Amino acid sequence: GGTINLSSSYNVIYANVSVIAGVELSGTLLNNLTVDVSGNNSVTLSSDIIVHGILTLTTGTLMLSTFNLSIMGDIAASGTGMISTMATSNITINTANSISGTLTFASTGNIVNNFSVNIGGNQGTIRIGSDLVVNGNLHFTSGYIDIGNNTLWIGVSGTITGASSTSYIITGISGYLAMSLIAGDTSAATFHVGTSVRYYPARIILNVGSTSGHIFVRAVDHVWAYGT
Repeated sequence: GGTINLSSSYNVIYANVSVIAGVELSGTLLNNLTVDVSGNNSVTLSSDIIVHGILTLTTGTLMLSTFNLSIMGDIAASGTGMISTMATSNITINTANSISGTLTFASTGNIVNNFSVNIGGNQGTIRIGSDLVVNGNLHFTSGYIDIGNNTLWIGVSGTITGASSTSYIITGISGYLAMSLIAGDTSAATFHVGTSVRYYPARIILNVGSTSGHIFVRAVDHVWAYGT
């Protein structure tokens, strides 16, 4: 046997085959993490992880299982790999600058509990490359989420906190923020959306007699006439 020294900054690379992660990801000084296990393979977590350096999702899937992912550094700009989550997983983005790459979720693993954004720099942004469901709390400290042409769903019991004119959801031409509203509820729901240059929040109430359910809102930088 051998030993693993996790007392100083270190990198981990997974290649070629599926694996269940072990003690190698449990260190508090994990720097770079690379997942390159080919399209149908995966790396499954067995503990919460904090990536202080660069998370590179070259190929394959990083499966959080029931555990949490914190990104304190960056996501590589290239790669086709994905994240797969369970509804109890929390994701935290806590970085000094915009994220270089895009965080893409598997279509069968795109539900999280809490999602927290604290990105510094000038218009610090995390781009999401797929639909994402937040069943718990979507919390902004600083920075933006760019959902592109996908849909960011807030669960029936979900909330958005901390959003403002400098921290909101950027929607593409076909992207939406979807929130669950109850007909007759006198409290307006605020959809914290905007474009890359403007904040355009919408406050919506469903009148009595309306149908309760998800309402989809997006912001586009165009002037519409007669619905087009």
